[in-house]
Amino acid sequence: MPPHALLATALVDTLCFQQNEFKEWRDGADVTTQLPAIELRTKEGSLWPFVFVKQQGTYFCCMPLVETAFQPKERPGLLTLPSVTAAFSAIMAVIGFLGRPLGGITEDLPKLSELDTFLSVAAPFGRLQVTEPSVVTEMMESPDMLYDDPVKVPAWRPLAFQGKPSVSVSIKEVVHSTQCDRSDMQPTVSISGEVKVHCELERAQVLLHLKCPTTKLTPGNPDAVLVHPCVTVGSSLQEVCSSGEESAEKTFRFSPPNHPFVLCHYTFSRLFYPPVLGFYSMRGDKNVEFQLQLKLQDGIRNSFEAFEVKIPFYNRGHIKKSSLTPSYGTVFMSKDRFSLMWSVGTKFDNKSYEASLSGSVTFEEDGSAAEPRNPICNGNTCFVQLYFRMLDYTVSGLRVDPKAVQVVPPCKVKVHADRRTETYEYKIWNKFGELPFAVPKMT
Repeated sequence: MPPHALLATALVDTLCFQQNEFKEWRDGADVTTQLPAIELRTKEGSLWPFVFVKQQGTYFCCMPLVETAFQPKERPGLLTLPSVTAAFSAIMAVIGFLGRPLGGITEDLPKLSELDTFLSVAAPFGRLQVTEPSVVTEMMESPDMLYDDPVKVPAWRPLAFQGKPSVSVSIKEVVHSTQCDRSDMQPTVSISGEVKVHCELERAQVLLHLKCPTTKLTPGNPDAVLVHPCVTVGSSLQEVCSSGEESAEKTFRFSPPNHPFVLCHYTFSRLFYPPVLGFYSMRGDKNVEFQLQLKLQDGIRNSFEAFEVKIPFYNRGHIKKSSLTPSYGTVFMSKDRFSLMWSVGTKFDNKSYEASLSGSVTFEEDGSAAEPRNPICNGNTCFVQLYFRMLDYTVSGLRVDPKAVQVVPPCKVKVHADRRTETYEYKIWNKFGELPFAVPKMT
């Protein structure tokens, strides 16, 4: 291996940080790139696969051991090289151990002095064994907690448990939606969710039932489910008919680690309609007429931890005056005077399940301060973005019954379950503007 300085120079040359000239070995049309592995070229020769990950402006690198030499055109896929997977896992473990923010890492960072110990515990003799930062940290602090018997334990649970048995299950859903009140566009909406579990048990298996009801919004079963490696093969996803014809259950049998982990990720990509439907219309340049209507759809719980609407204005300059009247909540201007925020509150009207915001907005005549710039949102092409959070609720209806959680061998265990929903990229576009994306064909 070359010195670190030469490696850094080769990395800069490969990723083309400072140079713009064409290099055949790097920029040629027949060069196949398989990220996160790249080829580094030095005076002594080339290094492949050199694994790197960029996080918050900091590059983390690792050179895995691949005993077979491959010609550039004969290199196999990265998934066929276990050492590349181990290198990537080691990098992510180091990133998790150092914590955030990563952009301000300096030589006097306390955790850097502990990094050698961390790697020696996570990868004794260079062989990666434990990648969960919290587990490695606990092993560093309490070496006596390691198993000292011939019983082979799962790689994801190398520590013995000491305490009262408990199981905590948390479901988090994120709703995405794109809407526009136009006859040629149908609202799109999807849900991505995760089930996070924390089990404090001693060498036990857990049987967990995830109830998937069919609601007015969702078809019942998720489109895709990705499970944690600790889920037992062959019993990870079993559809079971429940008492109602329009619901199902997915059963997970797993041997859990002692630290919190994501049991599964799931997605709903084809929902019947969005939980909150919006109608947005705006016209004008320096003086705009504004109207926004929101309607909570039937079957959605009328209770929010918070509900806010961000109204950004691009390429228009500072807001001079706002005369918007909300049916609920309050409207306030951002400190930079480029956007408005509407705090709707915690619920809609109990009869109409609607909220509206209408009026006019005036911008300063001085066009020299027409910030922030946005090449897409010109003229009437604009949007509003919804942010809302709901506790003890999932839009899809997915839930876990604490009484149905089983532990083998049986023991008295405390089970806690909670749910929450929030939004991400929930946008409503102006009906009088252009749509800067492909519009699904109406059927």
